[in-house]
Amino acid sequence: DAVRGHHRGGDELYRPSRSQSWRKEDMTDRLAGKVALITGGASGLGANAAVLMVQEGARVVVADIAVDRGKAVADKLGSAGHFVKLDVTST
Repeated sequence: DAVRGHHRGGDELYRPSRSQSWRKEDMTDRLAGKVALITGGASGLGANAAVLMVQEGARVVVADIAVDRGKAVADKLGSAGHFVKLDVTST
């Protein structure tokens, strides 16, 4: 149910397949000094984007209505991650 933030893969963070040609060592610091605000960052594409941006050197604000999952993602990002509760739906 995409509306409630449940995406295929659940709360799994990005894990490249063994067949991919790049490795973490190939990542650059092209986002060093930048801060990314990722809405919907508690799961799915948002969580994966957060991981990749941190690997590129960014600090990331994970914003989502799902507090527990959002905090878990931010915790996995270490000191580069921060969580804020955010509801972007309009009323």
